[in-house]
Amino acid sequence: MKKEKQKKDKPVKMLDMENRLIAEFMGMEENNGEYYRRIYNSGDWIPVNDLEFKTSWDWLIPVVDTIFKRIDTRDSFCFNKNLAQIKEGYTSCSLRDTYTAVIHFIIEYNKNPYPFTEGEDYWTIEGGVIVHSYWDWVSEDMHDENPNTKYFRSREEAKIGLIKQEVLDTLYWLEEKHDYKDTPTGKKIGKLINKIKNK
Repeated sequence: MKKEKQKKDKPVKMLDMENRLIAEFMGMEENNGEYYRRIYNSGDWIPVNDLEFKTSWDWLIPVVDTIFKRIDTRDSFCFNKNLAQIKEGYTSCSLRDTYTAVIHFIIEYNKNPYPFTEGEDYWTIEGGVIVHSYWDWVSEDMHDENPNTKYFRSREEAKIGLIKQEVLDTLYWLEEKHDYKDTPTGKKIGKLINKIKNK
């Protein structure tokens, strides 16, 4: 009787661990075993065993989006296999395979959550200016505060990033200023924005 109970509890505990892993990766606020899921301007506190990352695309897709945003800021070479598995699961519409690949990715990512090692050069764009720095403990603290910061490995790469940002800002301004939203021009601007953002 005891052995049967242990077998039943084991998958539940594993699911709880996986849910915690994803919730922490997503920066969800935790309180007494419940995680706060923000929905628009409000949200809900949800017990760890009721988080639906494993059973709902609505829950898992934001995680996949976050992974690709984060990986864009660091050398993706060491994550190629994980990323390929996520893409494969997603394009074949397999929730189970995508979920499994996400778990494997986060485990690998957590081994070294920083995009650079101590002493490495990196560049960022701050207020429209390219800033050169060396990675250190201050950089790690800043990264912990804002893990979605866009980093560059060379000044040339940062220049391209800055030009892209300036073009995007101009397109957003045009879209807003001239109220092009539901016009053919607006659609072209929207396509251009998506093209630049995804390059």
